[in-house]
Amino acid sequence: MKRQTHSSSIGEICLASVFMMMAGVAAASLPEPMAWFAMNEVGEAGTVIDASGNGRDLTMGANVQIVDAGRYGRALKFSGTPADWARFTCPAVTNTTITFWINRDAQDSSITNASGTELNTIPYLLNTGYSGFGMNYARNTVGVSFIDQANNPQSNFYAFNTVARSAWHHIAITVEHAGTDTVSGFEILNCTSYLDGFFQKSIVWTNNAAMRTGDQTATIGNSGAGSNRPTSGLMSDIRFYDQALTLAQVVQVASQGCGVGGPELVMHWPFDEMTANGDGTFATPEATGSGAVMTLGKNMTLADDGAIGKAACFRGTNGLGGQATSISRPIYEFTAACWVRRSSQAHLYDALVDNPYPRLFDGFASSGGGGYCIFDDLAGNGRGFSLMPAGAGTTMKAKSLHALCDIDVWSHLVMVTRYITEGADAGKGIVDFYVNGEPVHSYTIHDVFDLVPVTADRQFWFGNSTGGYDASRYFCGELDDFRIYDGALSSNEVKRVYRGLAAISAGQDFTVTGASAVLAGTVGHQAEGTLRKGYAGATDWSLVSAPEGGEGAAILQPEAAQTSVTLPVAGEYVFRFTISDLGAATSDDITVTRVAEDTANAAPTVSLAASATVTLPSPLVLTATVSDDDRPAPSALRTRWTKTSGPGGVWFEPVDAASPQAYFSVGGTYVLTCRADDGQAQTAADVTVTVADAADGAALTNGLTHCWTLEGQTLPFGTDAVTGTPLSSTPDYVTRIYAPGSLGNGIRCMGAHLSYFNTGLVLAETKDPNMTKNWWPLERYQTVSAWIKIDSADTNEVLGANILMMPMTLGIRYDEKGTSAQTGGFCIHQQGSTTVDGGSIGWAQYFYPPPAVSPADRWMHICAVVDRRYGTDMEMWYDGVKQTRLNSGSCPGRMSGNTILLGGHSRADGNDYNGCWTNAVSGDFYSRTFPGVIDEVRIWTRKLSEGEIRYLAANPVIDPNRAPAVDVPDVPARAVEKRVTALTAVAFDDALPAGEALRYAWRVLSDNAADAVFGDAAARETTFTARVAGAYKIQLAVSDGERITYSQICTVEVTVAGTVFSLR
Repeated sequence: MKRQTHSSSIGEICLASVFMMMAGVAAASLPEPMAWFAMNEVGEAGTVIDASGNGRDLTMGANVQIVDAGRYGRALKFSGTPADWARFTCPAVTNTTITFWINRDAQDSSITNASGTELNTIPYLLNTGYSGFGMNYARNTVGVSFIDQANNPQSNFYAFNTVARSAWHHIAITVEHAGTDTVSGFEILNCTSYLDGFFQKSIVWTNNAAMRTGDQTATIGNSGAGSNRPTSGLMSDIRFYDQALTLAQVVQVASQGCGVGGPELVMHWPFDEMTANGDGTFATPEATGSGAVMTLGKNMTLADDGAIGKAACFRGTNGLGGQATSISRPIYEFTAACWVRRSSQAHLYDALVDNPYPRLFDGFASSGGGGYCIFDDLAGNGRGFSLMPAGAGTTMKAKSLHALCDIDVWSHLVMVTRYITEGADAGKGIVDFYVNGEPVHSYTIHDVFDLVPVTADRQFWFGNSTGGYDASRYFCGELDDFRIYDGALSSNEVKRVYRGLAAISAGQDFTVTGASAVLAGTVGHQAEGTLRKGYAGATDWSLVSAPEGGEGAAILQPEAAQTSVTLPVAGEYVFRFTISDLGAATSDDITVTRVAEDTANAAPTVSLAASATVTLPSPLVLTATVSDDDRPAPSALRTRWTKTSGPGGVWFEPVDAASPQAYFSVGGTYVLTCRADDGQAQTAADVTVTVADAADGAALTNGLTHCWTLEGQTLPFGTDAVTGTPLSSTPDYVTRIYAPGSLGNGIRCMGAHLSYFNTGLVLAETKDPNMTKNWWPLERYQTVSAWIKIDSADTNEVLGANILMMPMTLGIRYDEKGTSAQTGGFCIHQQGSTTVDGGSIGWAQYFYPPPAVSPADRWMHICAVVDRRYGTDMEMWYDGVKQTRLNSGSCPGRMSGNTILLGGHSRADGNDYNGCWTNAVSGDFYSRTFPGVIDEVRIWTRKLSEGEIRYLAANPVIDPNRAPAVDVPDVPARAVEKRVTALTAVAFDDALPAGEALRYAWRVLSDNAADAVFGDAAARETTFTARVAGAYKIQLAVSDGERITYSQICTVEVTVAGTVFSLR
């Protein structure tokens, strides 16, 4: 059962902690604090140990508690009584920085005297002889002041106008000695305040008293020990520096907390459900648990064909839009991400009102307070989204078309605001736009603007302006999966949000008779559906429920897809397999039932062919026949494939199917094993596979001269990935559209005539210098690969419908005119060459039969090998199966100079093969428009091998990133304590992601890990030494930068070293 869940911190869901130490993080250089209270260590006397190592421990009042509720880690809890205080002693300094996280209670405590006079009028966060500085605020207000108590009278700096209560905020104050005033002789101090890493205010103080010297006592959370001005709330990660930090250093401290940090997903609307509110509006829930429920207008609906599930649908002239309240703290640097589908009907609606700038997201305040607006720039060319920060007016509107998103197809749009921390523009912001995971616009340094925070509890509008549901800035289209992060995501993180979580399965429920079991989850290459490609996510197993007495069931390796678990008692256990990334998660549950051993059980049977052959890079389809007697009950037979031997890596997809596809990294002889398990007994069978290398040894990028993937990785969508040339005829959204493809988007032509996409490109061919006209190309072969799906509801009467054509020379066609036996088949049409001496050859048709399974309403792969020079060696392949030609005759192809057209024909007259055929019944012309969707069109200037064509048929995406394949490590079964033992392993990879090298991490999984040491845990070949005897469970984790594979666990029995006697 699939479940959608959501977490909040990117820091909590990184790929795997085993590789965190190997990654390395570049950051601004931070000085060491002179006092640091991280609350992670408490001394015997109940003091908080100074984490700086300088011994300035923190003594706490009787009522102060240390709680596990800090922004990052633990926190001091002040309850607003005179006994709420903490203090420490440190030397006075001239330059300083004070930083801490604070979460104040909604109300301050009341302390009155006998006459009822309020004494706690000014609660203190800090009161100190520490250079005479303090920090306080007026009772129950949101601002915070910084004071110089050394001045007479003391100076007051209203450092923070708003520090929202009941929410975590990072506060930093820097004080820098700027010299001595030449007139008064007083000290000059520059004071600067920062909130959540963002500059707030600065002031220059002239100190009319001498700077304090010697040790001083600082009180935190009150004005003094036992005083009547306590604060109420939490304080965490309190640091004192003896120098004024720079903006970049303050940002680093604010982002790292106690060594952890990262943007959080603070608001997330999946738009999968809505309920009526009773006033005509609707509510759609927010997924992170922040409580920011969105209210939808009366004319809002949910579309069933969202990018992920359902989507919010905006259509009409009023009653549109979504309104939501932000979280209870300001949002400064942030990321907004969503799936958007802009409707081709937008101009029809917009003609009814003055709506040149429909709002996708509007965070403006009615007056002041900052905010942002993302608008649909219909005043431009109707394909762009632009940003307008608060107060920018037409200046930013003019910078339009930053994010191009085409009509009627889903696109993933991300806007990232980034904070400049250094240089002349420090304190200002830059905006980056991304579409489908790729950057499409970044403001240059000359476009920076003041980064004004979105204030706490701001009303956001989606799909309309802040004018309300009946405002005239409504968006026309659909929105899905709208997210807001409270920080700037990196380009890698943006790409992962676009990719979405890879598809997972916990597997089928099963039964075991023993006290342990193996969970075997599977993880796909990409998210479910065809909209996205690329891997994202980290996996984790957890125990959901257990029978009484089985609560102690242990998962040996929660982060691995395949792991052992213990089952202490009989009964049903439910385990959850989760994949998570960047604040979102999805999971699948599996029930494992432990039963008593069944004495009547018979082992399952497995049979498969003794041998098989395949040619790279084609996958091998394996077929195992498995059966069982359905015992023990409840019965559940599981199968799993493994590589037993062979020179390279093997990937089984899916690994738990009786008939998976096996992919091989290199040629050679392999032994593959299929194992069937009924929960009590196992049976295995082997097959020997001979894998031949491709005849020319070429990769599928070799000779690739044109590639239209159409899924939006490049913009515009129709850009040829090889040459960078966009389609010269773009969608008109009536007869030419983008439509959902085999992966991402495809192209669809619907007009009966003159409906096609012109690529503006020709075949990569060279003229034969021996000819004077109708040149033959010197290159013999062109191979055309495409995915197609015929729409059974298409109303055009087609004949010779073009998938691809170059007028006057080449066509790959569906339902070409021929004999009745060829109806519904495919044809390669080649035309117009002459011989060297000028003799005419004319043209030839190469007919192939209809597919055994019609491509109507299903995706089918076709591949045409075209012999352009001689016309004698033509091939047509359907779904990786070579077809037999139905007729004879041949013709070389001439170089016509006409450009390649996709999906249709450039003529509407009756000129037969270069025009349209006449319909004998109606008298009209047949349509030459392909009646469906075309996707993933690729052309090679060479003949592809059988293995390559079969690979293409099995993989709409040529290069999905597969996790590293790891052989069983070479680990000795026995070793002697305190003696060095060699370890080695072999891992194979598909060289993806590009530029990433494999990383290794050895570890001990058993409880005695502290008694073992590796020579180099990050090396593929290393050593292992155990200090004491025992059984050690050793495993190797291998990462390619995106995906991690965990090796089989190897147990080493370490014995006590004997004593050697020398006899003479």
